[in-house]
Amino acid sequence: MMMDIIYDLETDGVNPLKDRITAIGIKTADEEKIITHKDEKRILEEFWAFLSNKDFRLIGFNNQSFDDRFIIIRSFRHNIKVVDLKSRSMDLRLILGGKHSKGTLEEYSRMIGHKENYNGFTGSHISLLWQRGDIKELREYLMQDALMTYAIYIRLKEMGCLS
Repeated sequence: MMMDIIYDLETDGVNPLKDRITAIGIKTADEEKIITHKDEKRILEEFWAFLSNKDFRLIGFNNQSFDDRFIIIRSFRHNIKVVDLKSRSMDLRLILGGKHSKGTLEEYSRMIGHKENYNGFTGSHISLLWQRGDIKELREYLMQDALMTYAIYIRLKEMGCLS
């Protein structure tokens, strides 16, 4: 049986050639998981191990433009064996309006009544949280993003947009 895995990355910048992944959030129907560590290679190894030996569909918001590419390039950097994502990745942003559609994850989430609780943090604060070692706040921020993505996923599934 195929497992839908919602995921989101946090990074300390937007350039996968020089910036790193600081955490990966995962949400399935049965599990919530945050993978973070000072060693990026360990984060990536744990993520790919989580996916291995599963029949899955990886789902995100803007993931085909950002998250998927970032995680592949950073895995390339560390010479880590990956799972082919080409036919297994679904981008909810593309379903909602295409590559150039307007709207953030937060805006779409609010549109369906999901209330985020960021404690005043935005995506621009992630690098600062990481630098000062505030892993608890980073984890909470990332899980909120994963839960918002999950709420959008459930709504699209209920509407019949996802099989």
